[in-house]
Amino acid sequence: MLTLVERQASRPIREGRIASEDRNELTPAQRVATERLLAVIRAGNIVVLKAAHGAGRTTVLRAVQAATRGALIGAGDFMGVLAGHQAAAIEEAFVSLMDRALDHHDFVILDDHHLIAAVVKDCCYARRKMMDIALTAILDRAIARNKQVLFAMDDNNAPRPVESRAFIVEIETFTPADYESICRAYLGAAAARRLDYAEIHRFAPELNAHQLRNACVWLRADCELDTGRFTEYLTAQNMTSNVELEQVESVDWKDLKGFDDVIQALEAKIALPFENRALAAELQLRPKRGVLSGVNYFFALTTTISPGQRQLLLALRAARSAAARPL
Repeated sequence: MLTLVERQASRPIREGRIASEDRNELTPAQRVATERLLAVIRAGNIVVLKAAHGAGRTTVLRAVQAATRGALIGAGDFMGVLAGHQAAAIEEAFVSLMDRALDHHDFVILDDHHLIAAVVKDCCYARRKMMDIALTAILDRAIARNKQVLFAMDDNNAPRPVESRAFIVEIETFTPADYESICRAYLGAAAARRLDYAEIHRFAPELNAHQLRNACVWLRADCELDTGRFTEYLTAQNMTSNVELEQVESVDWKDLKGFDDVIQALEAKIALPFENRALAAELQLRPKRGVLSGVNYFFALTTTISPGQRQLLLALRAARSAAARPL
């Protein structure tokens, strides 16, 4: 029997590609971050936006730009300026980019700063700490001229010269409401109404906007799309384990001896979220993935294991068997 992904891939290629333009509406988490940024911009000169990959950092920056008429620059602009310098003159190109923007605008928004910082933080980089000097010069000049700068980066620490001067705003972790906002933007209205976003979020709470968008673009032609088919796609595309379930020996709880406390914990924390959706949702339990595969892999590489380790492996395999049973 073909999986959902295989069924979709086997369909004839349609004439004309489905439009997949960027959505304009902000998710709840993105909207909160935008409002916070607009508030702190009124309070200070230097602001930082931190966001995990795929959380909608650039989407938020575009909303801020639209509200403030600031200049939005990013990695493409930096590479354009760097092309006019020697390849090693990263800091000089960065200063030129920022000075040029600040000469023409009172408010400059710099996206993807972490990509530039990653180059100069490399242990083999010959001019380490030079970027700190460049940033200090840029910030001092901006503040002296009463200009404002918004740096956007991933959720790691900001460079010291920036973090010590900045108001910091973060895009919060996605909730079911964010999942719904993204899916409604890329699915048809009827398909979007059929999905249980709380269940999708419980099943896969760490998805980013790129992954959700890809799922929707792939599945929106499916006339029978529902929550089960959506999570089936996620299982195939975004949650691939390093151990195939077919390779895991099926073990029942009754095969385990002397590990009652371990069995109880595994039943409560591993098996229950898969076997009883309603109770798991009420207790706010989420399916655990990845750890069991890693443990199986570890034991598979071990040529000699103790009886206690063997019993623990059996317990983990039993949990895997429970997790693999259809919902």
